[in-house]
Amino acid sequence: MDTLRPKPHSQTLPAVLAVLALAEMLEACSQGSTQIPASAGSAPVPGPALAPRPASLNNPAPDNGAGIWLGKLSRRGEIVNTASCLIIEVGEIACVLYQDEPTIVLATDPVVGAYGIPQTATGGAHGNIDLADTSQLTGSGTLYAAPGSFLSDGMSTVAPFTITSGYLTDIAGTTDNPIQKRIDLTISSLGEVSALQAEFDHYYFRERHGDFSSDWIEGVYATFAIFDDPASLSIDADGSLFSQSSSGCVLSGDIGIIDWPYNGYAATVILETCAGLTGAYSGLAFLDDFSYVNGTDDLLIAVFNGTNFIAGKARKYQRVLP
Repeated sequence: MDTLRPKPHSQTLPAVLAVLALAEMLEACSQGSTQIPASAGSAPVPGPALAPRPASLNNPAPDNGAGIWLGKLSRRGEIVNTASCLIIEVGEIACVLYQDEPTIVLATDPVVGAYGIPQTATGGAHGNIDLADTSQLTGSGTLYAAPGSFLSDGMSTVAPFTITSGYLTDIAGTTDNPIQKRIDLTISSLGEVSALQAEFDHYYFRERHGDFSSDWIEGVYATFAIFDDPASLSIDADGSLFSQSSSGCVLSGDIGIIDWPYNGYAATVILETCAGLTGAYSGLAFLDDFSYVNGTDDLLIAVFNGTNFIAGKARKYQRVLP
C-alpha cells in the first residue's frame, strides 16, 4: 500500500471494487452479520435545521456507469447479499456487502421518528472497472472478508476477483425519472461465479452548499462502529476525520468531495492501536440518506489497504424542516 497522503478534492482515487467482494463473501461469511451498537452516551441529538430536499437531485442516471448502485448479489440463482456500491468517473468502484438489509428499526425519537442502527458489514472489496464501453464492462480487484469470517473457500480472508462481463441497461423508472439505470456484473473468484444486479440511486446527485468540500458530512455522528466495536466519529469543516472506539482503536485522516456535483467522497485514514487492523487505508464514502428526507445523515465508508478493510455506516441526527 502506498504511504498515506491526503488526496486533493479534485483528485480521483485509485480504484475500489467491492462489487465482487459481495459475491464471494456472502457464503464465505459463516458468521451472520451483527448490529452496530451505538456509542455510549450518544443519544440522538437534533442538529441545525436544513432546507427541504432539492428537486434537482431527481436526475437521470449518467450513461457512463458512475453513480451509487444498490442491489443484490446472487450465486447459482440464489440471492446471498445486499450490496451498496459507489462507482466514480474514473472507474474506481467500492462496495460493501451485508448479510441482511443494512438497517433495523430499534427505537423512536421525538424529532426524527423511527430510527435504527446499521448492521455490521460482512465483506468488502476494491478494484477497477473499465467504463469505456458500458455494454462490455470488465475489471478486477481484491475481495475481503470481515474479521472473524472467510471467503467462499472457507479459509481465505483476501482473494483476487475478475469482472468477466457486465453491462448498463435502461429500466422503467419513476414519474420524476422515467428512465432508470441498472448495472449487471458477472464476477469470478476462488472458482465461484457470482452476479451483481443493482439499480442507480439518485442520491448520487446533490445540491452544494457552503465553501467546504465536507459541508454536508461535517459534524458529530451519534452512531458508528469499527465493525462490532462502538466508536465516536467526527468530521470537521476542513474534512479532518477522527474516531475512537470503546476498545481504544483510533482512526484519523481526511475525507473530501471528489467531484462537486456528485455525492462521492475520497477518504485516506490511519487506524492505530487496533489489534489485527492497524495500518493505513484509502477508499470511498457516500451519504446514503439525508436528514431533509428521513431525519438523519447516513455516511457509508469503505477503506482498504490490500490486507484488511474497514467499512461502516455513521449516522448523524438532524432536525428536518416541515
